[in-house]
Amino acid sequence: MNKTDWLIDEVSTITFFYNGDLPPTAIIDLFLRHQALDVFFIPAYRPGKPGYEVYILCLTKQEVYFIHLLAENFSTQYQLTRQHRYKLQRDFVEIQLHDYPVQVKYGYAVVNGKKNYFQIKPEYEDCKKLAIILNRTLEEIYEQSKAKAYQVLST
Repeated sequence: MNKTDWLIDEVSTITFFYNGDLPPTAIIDLFLRHQALDVFFIPAYRPGKPGYEVYILCLTKQEVYFIHLLAENFSTQYQLTRQHRYKLQRDFVEIQLHDYPVQVKYGYAVVNGKKNYFQIKPEYEDCKKLAIILNRTLEEIYEQSKAKAYQVLST
């Protein structure tokens, strides 16, 4: 693959430590509602403080907005990293899971004139809504959506 096969954008990652009372999913929801590209966390421990390292991925031109949002809601202490992001090309497909629609991103690269799929990612918001409707865990719905998306791809 050549560099030209990739989609490229300028992104920033804002990282902060959180050890408050909100569950991690509430933090994820907040930043995704404000159009973060992605939000994730990992368990972390600072002396005497178990918590989470929270990572917010946003377009570089939006980083000031997210830093203000972070300062208003959580912390004024953060780390900021800017980078070029090389992304797979994507197809967006709607699948049906339990008779409800779930949008799925299929990441691919064209090699020798043929699409080679490397990633399948159901949309977080669709999975979250379906988990609430069906009274199931988000993880369960996400994995079911991913399995269904693999089936659709192989047909």
